[in-house]
Amino acid sequence: MTAVLAATGWMLAQSRGYELQIQQPVFAGIIQPILQERCVACHGPEKHKADLRLDSFAELLRGGQNGAVIKPGLAKDSFLLERMLLPLSADGHMPPEDQPQPTTQEVAVLEWWLKTGAPETKKVAELNPGLEIREMLESISRRSKPEP
Repeated sequence: MTAVLAATGWMLAQSRGYELQIQQPVFAGIIQPILQERCVACHGPEKHKADLRLDSFAELLRGGQNGAVIKPGLAKDSFLLERMLLPLSADGHMPPEDQPQPTTQEVAVLEWWLKTGAPETKKVAELNPGLEIREMLESISRRSKPEP
């Protein structure tokens, strides 16, 4: 009986955590932290290689010396995603080979966000992610939370 109650409590806590997560803005709560961790060291306010900054939504939209880096609604045509999907050893792969690489889940979530139109202020719930994306969002969220 104790095990059943413990499991039920854990499931409720997990669902409440996800409920809180789906009410956060996608860009500020999920996309920006990924960019911050993987891209901003080279494309931020202090250092902006290729005249590209990825530290804010406005800068992301502005693009860099080669123009736009995202095409809302067209994930596969977005330069940002294209560079991440190049083979690790290919010229132009981002982030550089000697830097921490985005996880498969992070890349998939970025692709999903781009496909949904790359909104700045919409909440996760408003974009109605499918089960696979919801699971990825939860996994990313768990990794980014500090241990109690």
